[in-house]
Amino acid sequence: MAGYRPAGKAAVVLNLKQNPDGSVLGWAQGSDGRIIGQARWTRATTWGSRMVSSAAVLAGHAMLVEISHKLDRIECKIDRVSRALADDRRQALKAAIDSVNAALDCEQPETSRDLLVATEANLRTSLRKEI
Repeated sequence: MAGYRPAGKAAVVLNLKQNPDGSVLGWAQGSDGRIIGQARWTRATTWGSRMVSSAAVLAGHAMLVEISHKLDRIECKIDRVSRALADDRRQALKAAIDSVNAALDCEQPETSRDLLVATEANLRTSLRKEI
């Protein structure tokens, strides 16, 4: 409960049970499972309330800074992967163009035609990826 603190016997306050949603029950159980007492909720002092609020804000800010740093590192890695993939596509296109040029430079027409037919699929695939 924001703004409130439990008051009561130390054994009771130290053994208060927490609910799954983070709230705290007003009663405590002993090690044998029996209820050992109840805590009374009193308004927290202004100083204590501000201190808890400030600590929560600082913790939240620290987590956001950490998340921001991790996102920056992920972004750098994605950029490197993207550049590597673009380089691979360009290299494949360059290799396909070089194969076509080699086929066109061939002096025997039949061999040149066979080489052009063989390189056509690689050139088409490389062009599509680059586009």
